[in-house]
Amino acid sequence: MADLRCDGNESSLFDCSYAGWGNHGCEDGGYRRHRHASVVCDPSRIRLIGGSGPKEGRVEVRPDDSMTWGTVCHNRFNMNDADVVCRMLGYPNATQVRNGAYFGQGTGPIYMDDLQCDGNETSLFNCSYAGWTIHDCDHGQDVGVVCRTDSSRIRLVGGSAPNEGRVEVRPADSSRWGTVCHNGFDLKDAEVVCRMLGYPIVYRVRPFGTGTGPIYMEDLQCDGTESSLFNCSHKGWRVHDCSRWHHEEVGVVCALLKNNTHLDSSRIRLVGGSSRKEGRVEVRQADSMTWGTVCHNQFDIKDADVVCKMLGYASAQLVRNDAYFGPGRGPIYMDNLRCNGDENSLFNCSYPGWMINDLNCSHDQAAGVECTVEDGSKVHVSSGVTLSVDYDPKTDFMYWYGFGGINRARRDGSGQETIVRDIGLLGVLRLDHAGGNVYWSDDAGRISVARKDGSFVRTLLTIRTLMTLQGSARHLVLDPGNGLMYWVNRPNIDRAAMDGSNHTTIIRNLISPFAITIDYTDKMGLCFHRLMYWVMMYWVNPPTIDRAAMDGSNQTTIIRNLTDPRVITIDYTENRLYYSDKDAIYSSDMLGNNIQLVKPGDGEYVTGIAAGADYIYWTDYLTGEVIRLSKSSRNQTFLVDGLDLPKGIFLSTASPPNVTNGYPSPAGIRLFWLMAWIIHGPVPRPMEDVGSFALRIREGERAPVGIPGNCRRMD
Repeated sequence: MADLRCDGNESSLFDCSYAGWGNHGCEDGGYRRHRHASVVCDPSRIRLIGGSGPKEGRVEVRPDDSMTWGTVCHNRFNMNDADVVCRMLGYPNATQVRNGAYFGQGTGPIYMDDLQCDGNETSLFNCSYAGWTIHDCDHGQDVGVVCRTDSSRIRLVGGSAPNEGRVEVRPADSSRWGTVCHNGFDLKDAEVVCRMLGYPIVYRVRPFGTGTGPIYMEDLQCDGTESSLFNCSHKGWRVHDCSRWHHEEVGVVCALLKNNTHLDSSRIRLVGGSSRKEGRVEVRQADSMTWGTVCHNQFDIKDADVVCKMLGYASAQLVRNDAYFGPGRGPIYMDNLRCNGDENSLFNCSYPGWMINDLNCSHDQAAGVECTVEDGSKVHVSSGVTLSVDYDPKTDFMYWYGFGGINRARRDGSGQETIVRDIGLLGVLRLDHAGGNVYWSDDAGRISVARKDGSFVRTLLTIRTLMTLQGSARHLVLDPGNGLMYWVNRPNIDRAAMDGSNHTTIIRNLISPFAITIDYTDKMGLCFHRLMYWVMMYWVNPPTIDRAAMDGSNQTTIIRNLTDPRVITIDYTENRLYYSDKDAIYSSDMLGNNIQLVKPGDGEYVTGIAAGADYIYWTDYLTGEVIRLSKSSRNQTFLVDGLDLPKGIFLSTASPPNVTNGYPSPAGIRLFWLMAWIIHGPVPRPMEDVGSFALRIREGERAPVGIPGNCRRMD
């Protein structure tokens, strides 16, 4: 069977849609066994309560047709029965039986008594027993178990809590600990790690610093059902091709919520999508087995985030309204949801009440979501060092520079090509979307331009002179609405028209200007009242953040006494600056006042910041992570990890509402970082394209000199 399409309500797999017996595109056997499907059956009819951790507690069960939990009497309950309980919960077997309500007395029915398992059953409900609710016990005789975790050869190191850290293992015949390389390591492998340590659920995979000792394992291929990592396929002990400097070691975070209880996803599901991470949102009441839908009124990305987190994903990628995944059936349970995005459960959000919805709400208005998988939905299109990246929402191409050329590819990695070759070491790449051009600067001190398909390549300016070998074009930024470009020609800041004319130095002798950003909003209707900001790096003692008018006048220092600032960006929704200082992130108003600590220093190396309407994003050079922080709650979400030294981040909608160097982006926010990886986000409001100074590169044609709009001519 292949291409199965069940809606989840069928009584048999053979009632589902599929390609037909023997019709498939999969390979049989051998190394490609990971294309064969496997499942972990839902243990939601059995649980352990009252223990010090998830591996122990009072045994509680429920009938298949009821959501009411009850207990098991300890009469005749022995290690065979306990082994079956533990295996149902993902552990290899049991170590102890605890009688006499050792983990506290339960409530509700006493469902089972006089159990007689032989120890080989896959389910406690397949064992012999008197029958549901047939017993001669009271809750003082509730039974409990302690399950075995094969944890003597595996541990988590370097985390802030016992349930997270760098994965370290040791051979059975050695006491020396070593690490696991991240190549091939995914959530299925992490699930086995967590289960070995007593946590049945994995939350995410991320690095936790460098270890020492041997690198023991690589290319693990667990299917997620194994009781031990050492039962999974891998290259062999100490067989790997990872860096001996321990830069590629894997870590995990095992899911552990309040009171050592794990998130119950048994009341929410996604139906009708092409994979389990997307579909129509369906929920059910705590005391009912009847599924129903959620109306899309008021349903937004914050509500979708909560849905996805309940199902074990990092966040939501898209909201799909108007019954995008089909209309559904049953009750319309929820409407007008108002989550703030940080809740652990959709049922903790504000809404009118169960089955209270607008009279005109129908199943044709069922809400759906697409969740972001734990690896960040990343598409790897560059294997080398990537120094600059930009994105064209009109054509859905991202552009980046790798050594030797300018490349482009679509979001899904298709259509990859090198459009401009042999350009040396590039400094910065920038797109002029409305003009249809790509600009770049290089290490030879040139600023060049081409059409977006790579045609009509032209050098606009050569800043470096043959006489002095001095001059550079770093940190290039475009102001297409006014036909200008700015760059660092250390120790100065220079400006020219976007056709290369009227090159002039507007600010001199700054020593070490770095990371220019422009405030595109024109608060007084004249371009020379707009402002530019830049970082003065560590050659200045101490470093500062400075600003000036766009003509270079009124230069002033607005933030002083910094340590190592490298990144600065503008949040147009709040009209604030965000900047890094060593491993911390701060914000201030546009005058440098009202400074607030956004993220304290914690050993990270921030190399890029992007500000959206509700979140701040940044890249961590050392851990290879993309991290998101909620402006309202200050809660952090790790969107992506395992990147190789990311050097920056780009959010396609982080621009003022009336000025943009782009087109409306109907498919959603694009978030990029400088390893040519991409993650999708919520659908933004369309942005106005205010046009461009548009260098029209045709034979014999030169763009007009001067600046359009309300700005002064440079002559």
